[in-house]
Amino acid sequence: MKNQKVKEVEQVKVSVLAVLADWLKDSEANVDSYYDGALESAIKYAKAEVKQEIGSLLEEILEMDVHRLEEYHMEIGKPKDELPF
Repeated sequence: MKNQKVKEVEQVKVSVLAVLADWLKDSEANVDSYYDGALESAIKYAKAEVKQEIGSLLEEILEMDVHRLEEYHMEIGKPKDELPF
């Protein structure tokens, strides 16, 4: 019974993350050409681009299989000089 409840909660979390990923990927800059200057426009475009990138990465993570996720999780605990980036 307890395992079933845990699985249900995990499924809800994954579906919420999937909605968040879609929302982030669909972000727009909402630049107002009459009121926003060049700097404000650039900032809004950059924020939208970052949101879209985070959404894409989150979606990619949600599509990974368990084995691949465990590989990445193991890399997180490594010292910085041993990481591939």
